[in-house]
Amino acid sequence: MPGLSSSHPSIIAYGSQSATGGTCFLDLPFELRTMVYDLSMSNRYDWRFPSPGQPKPTVLGINLLRTCRQIRHETQGRVWYIELPLEDQSDKTSIDIGLALTCMPDAALARIVWISLTVVIDPSTLSVLGPINLQGLTTLKTLRTLHIYISVGTLQKIAGAKTRQDLENTVILTGLVTQMLPQIPKEVYVDWGLLYRDKDSGSRYSDGLLPIAEKFKCLRGSDCEPRVSNDRKELDISPR
Repeated sequence: MPGLSSSHPSIIAYGSQSATGGTCFLDLPFELRTMVYDLSMSNRYDWRFPSPGQPKPTVLGINLLRTCRQIRHETQGRVWYIELPLEDQSDKTSIDIGLALTCMPDAALARIVWISLTVVIDPSTLSVLGPINLQGLTTLKTLRTLHIYISVGTLQKIAGAKTRQDLENTVILTGLVTQMLPQIPKEVYVDWGLLYRDKDSGSRYSDGLLPIAEKFKCLRGSDCEPRVSNDRKELDISPR
């Protein structure tokens, strides 16, 4: 069978009409193209990192990135938007992003630009919660934005807090933020969010973690920087 040529009626060049009067996919309005993207990606705009031992997930929509420059530009935000929920910590002793990253495809790890990290804690069991290990973030060379949400349940359960201001000033939140700050690379933009429930108004969102992060910003990235050895041989400072 002879190969198809550019004159074949089923081959439609961008911005042109076919012999039957049809148009190219990119000639469609953006709203219609978005509907096609929704269908091809099953309306999923985020991933969930699997637990260790589970099969690595397929990169949804990755074939769209291989079509043309414009389609790649219009869809890459959907493909590489990563949500990493770390929830129900009552049966865990620690949180380890590095371990979670080993469960992701290599193609995703090489392209991740945005991670949303949700940590759900129960203040009554916080004393048995192990360290939060975020050092795996340093392996993500393309990471630019990190959203950190700490969900603490009902307001009145947090150290007797009665108002949002009481909650934001608790030792619990200060400890969590200062534990994470040294492990976050300095070049990554961080959006801090606090999620809680109020018996009168339901679910609430607060940026109350931001003042804590600003107060202790000197800690930011301190665990990410290379350690300089005092060993003369390692530093290569011997006289020449």
